[in-house]
Amino acid sequence: MKQNFKRVQSPEKTGSFIFHSEGVYKLNSKIALSGRLQADKTAEDNVPYILNDERTTHSSFIYNPSYYWVPRTAKWQKQSYFINGQVAYNPVKPVILQMGAEGLYAKSYRQNADPRPKVDDYKYKAFAKLGLNWRQHSLFGKLSYVNHYKMNNILFVNIEAHVPANDSIYIRYNEGYGNQYIGNTQYKTSEYKMGGYILVESMHSILPAPISLQDMIIKM
Repeated sequence: MKQNFKRVQSPEKTGSFIFHSEGVYKLNSKIALSGRLQADKTAEDNVPYILNDERTTHSSFIYNPSYYWVPRTAKWQKQSYFINGQVAYNPVKPVILQMGAEGLYAKSYRQNADPRPKVDDYKYKAFAKLGLNWRQHSLFGKLSYVNHYKMNNILFVNIEAHVPANDSIYIRYNEGYGNQYIGNTQYKTSEYKMGGYILVESMHSILPAPISLQDMIIKM
């Protein structure tokens, strides 16, 4: 039986705008401040087979092969904002202390077609470095804290269209490359095994407000 082991989750066309600024300010002979700011905005046209922010634009695969998907292409918007600030302190000649923090917020969302996923990506980092120079030797120590998490919410403007008859927009779940259902899953002996359909037992609709996929009871 032939299986589709490769799908291309890449936009047909991409346009980007980037703003970048950085600088260093020396308060005195012992203290210096530095910082960096960057904002990115990207528009992607006709992205198929993916409902998260991963793409195969520069690689032949995505890093997480378990994902929700629909065949229909759609337009995506991506925005990210990054800020970094650091202070360096040199109390005596052989010792230097550096402390800093940075934050990244990115969001990606599908604009013009159901289903409409929205991905919020947060990353925060704080760090401190201590360095010691002695003759021809250098010793450095670093301590850092990183917090990184994502939230993904899938909405429908018209939840009634989310039925298997609408093959191009009905949400499927892919578990591994080639849509192979393995392990303890109810799909492995069902007629939906190769298609990866998500069966919806019940759904609640208050139209015309968009409805989250999280509000539906989904058999997984």
